[in-house]
Amino acid sequence: MAAMDLRSAEDGHPRTISCQVLPSTETNCFREHNIASDNEEIPELLSLDPLEPHERIILHFHGGAYCVGERSLTHIQVYAHMSRTTRLRVFSPNYRLAPENCFPSQLHDCFVFYMTLLNRGFKPENITLAGDSAGGALAVGTLPFLQKLLAHQK
Repeated sequence: MAAMDLRSAEDGHPRTISCQVLPSTETNCFREHNIASDNEEIPELLSLDPLEPHERIILHFHGGAYCVGERSLTHIQVYAHMSRTTRLRVFSPNYRLAPENCFPSQLHDCFVFYMTLLNRGFKPENITLAGDSAGGALAVGTLPFLQKLLAHQK
C-alpha cells in the first residue's frame, strides 16, 4: 500500500476508488460506484459482485495520457460497445490522474481495483484486462503484479 494511502487510512479517511459498470443487456445505463461507501440498494446487474459463480467480465482501464478521461462520455460509449459486442459486463475504475498524482499511483489504483474484484468473488481466470492508450499500458503493467500474486498463492 502506498504511504499516502496508509496515512489516509490511519487518519480515518481512506482514499476511495470509483468505478463505472456497464451491463451487456442495458448498455444505455451505467452505474458509478464509490468502492468504500457502497451501502445503498442497487440493481444486481450494476453491482460489483459476480452475478454467477463463473461470470466473465472485462476490466477496462481508460486512456488519456494518465491525466484525462475519467467519466468521459467517449469512454462510456466505448464500454457500451464492448459490453454489447461481448455480452459481458465492463468495469472501468477511475484511477488517480496526473499531474497531481505521479506514476505509478495509477498502476497502484488498477491493482487495488483488481484485488477488490477478487475479494468480491470474481475469479482471476474470468477477468479480462483491457485498456486504451495509457489504459493499455496500465493493463499490461498490472500483469507482473498479478503474476507474482498468483504465484505466491500457489
